[in-house]
Amino acid sequence: MEVHQRSETLLQFMRNERLAPSPREESKRIDAIDDLKKIVRKWASWVASQRGLPRGYVCAKIQIFGSYGLGVHNSNSDIDALCIVSYFVTLEDFFGVLRDMLASTPGVSDILCIKNAKVPQIKFSFDGVKFDLPYARLNAASIHEALGYLGGIHLAVLAALICQRHPNETLSVLVSVFFDTYATWRWEAEPVILEDDNMPPMSRMRIQYCDSNITKSTFDIIKTEFRRAHDFLVRDFDWRPLFEVVSYAKNYESFLKICVSSRHKNELGDWVGWVKSRMPQLLFKLEKLPGFCHPNPTTYGGSDLSKVFYWGLDTNKSNIINVESIKKDFTRISMGRHGPLGTMELSVVNASEFHEAKTNNRSTSMRATRTRRTRQNYGR
Repeated sequence: MEVHQRSETLLQFMRNERLAPSPREESKRIDAIDDLKKIVRKWASWVASQRGLPRGYVCAKIQIFGSYGLGVHNSNSDIDALCIVSYFVTLEDFFGVLRDMLASTPGVSDILCIKNAKVPQIKFSFDGVKFDLPYARLNAASIHEALGYLGGIHLAVLAALICQRHPNETLSVLVSVFFDTYATWRWEAEPVILEDDNMPPMSRMRIQYCDSNITKSTFDIIKTEFRRAHDFLVRDFDWRPLFEVVSYAKNYESFLKICVSSRHKNELGDWVGWVKSRMPQLLFKLEKLPGFCHPNPTTYGGSDLSKVFYWGLDTNKSNIINVESIKKDFTRISMGRHGPLGTMELSVVNASEFHEAKTNNRSTSMRATRTRRTRQNYGR
C-alpha cells in the first residue's frame, strides 16, 4: 500500500470513529467559550464594583490554551480556559461568586471546585462541553498534569517537532516517524526543543515538563506505550490498534481500591477534587515499595456520596502493601486547611471486583447517553 493510500485510510478511520470534531461540535465549543467569556466579564464587573473601581474596569479575562488552543484537540477533549485576574481578585471571589454564577447558568452542570491544589480551578460542563478553568493572578499561571501523564499540550509539542523535521512527508509517514522517534528517545538526556530560523526556541519539553507529578511508574508507562505503538506499525499498517483503549483490567490481578466518600452530596465534588490533587503524593509513597503501580484517574462505581478509583498493582506489590500505614500517611497529606470534607478508604482487591465495577460503570454511562438522546429528541 502506497503512503498516500495509507494516509487516506488513516483519515477515513478518524472520520468513521469520530476522532476529529465535527463542524457542529466545533460550533458548539465556540458558542460555549463565548458564553463563558460573557459570564466572566459579568463577574469581573461585579468584583470591580465591590472594590470601588470605575464601571468597565477590566480585572479578569479568559485565555484558551492546551490542545484546543493549539487546534490539536479531538471530540472528547476538554477546553483549558485560564482565568487571569488582577491582583485584588481573590480565590473567595473565584470559588464563591463566579462558581455561583456558573451554577445558576442554564446548561452548566457537573461543577467541581478544586480549591487547595497547586493550581486552583473549577471544572464543569457547559452544554456538554467540558471545561477546566484554572485561576491565576497576573504573572502567576502554572498548569500541571494530575498524575504525570502527557497531556494534549505535551503531545502537540512532540508532534510539532516531527513535523518540523519532516515538513514534506505524508500523514501516514509522520505518524510512523512519530512513534519510531519517541520509542527510542533519550528522555533523561535530551529535551524536546522546537526551533524556528527566525526566532529563539519556542518550547522546551523535558520529561519534567509534567512538573513534579511525574513518577517512575508514569514515566515507564509513557515509554512502554510509545514502544508498543511503534511495534504495531512495524508489523503492519492497521490503524485500529493505535486507537484501542489499553486493556487495563486484563493487565493486573490486583488493584489498590481508593474509595472517597462525603457526608453530603454537595460536598463530594470538592472532596474528590482535593483528594485527586494529592494523589501524586500517594503514588510517590507506593513507589518506595518494590514492584509497579499503574495509577488511573478514572472513577468506577460509587454513588451520590462516593467515588471509587482502582490502581493496578503487580503481584509482588499487592502482597506487601501495608494499607493502614499508607492510608494514615495519605489521610494526613489530604487534610485540608479546614479538615477533611469526607472519608477515604484504601484496600487491595482482586481483579474480579474491578471487572464488576467497570461493567457497572459502562452500564451507567450507556443509560446516561440514552437519557441525553431522549431529551434531545423530545425536548426537556
